[in-house]
Amino acid sequence: MSGVKYRDLGATILIRMFGSSPKLRIIDFFLDNQLFDFTKKEVLEALGMSKQTFYKYFPDIEKYKFVAVSRRIGKANLYKISPENPLVKMLREYETQLSLQIAEEEKTKMKKPVPAEQVPNNSQRSWASSSISNQMFTCLSSLDVPIFL
Repeated sequence: MSGVKYRDLGATILIRMFGSSPKLRIIDFFLDNQLFDFTKKEVLEALGMSKQTFYKYFPDIEKYKFVAVSRRIGKANLYKISPENPLVKMLREYETQLSLQIAEEEKTKMKKPVPAEQVPNNSQRSWASSSISNQMFTCLSSLDVPIFL
């Protein structure tokens, strides 16, 4: 299988908050891919998890109905997140609220006033412009550039 792997995308909000336990990584994978169904093999490959680790934790995820069989292809079961499971609903709501909180914090950071440079008054402005003019005149004169005033 080529392309970008789920494990290469970085930590999600839930993983950053609760850590990278294998069980949470499996649940998080299904939460992030709720429109699709997957075989067990596809999930463990996407997560980069060993078979031993995956098969140690997946029975609990099935038992507590975080995921359910959505269809069968041959002998393979395909699994999908169980959207009606109260714990799945709670995790989705938590993820949404946390995302909103992070967005609000970022918005607040962006609204902080940035100190502007002090605008010179008229006397400072004329001094600055005459100083710049003198520097330009000196520079151009040293290059033997004809100056027309």
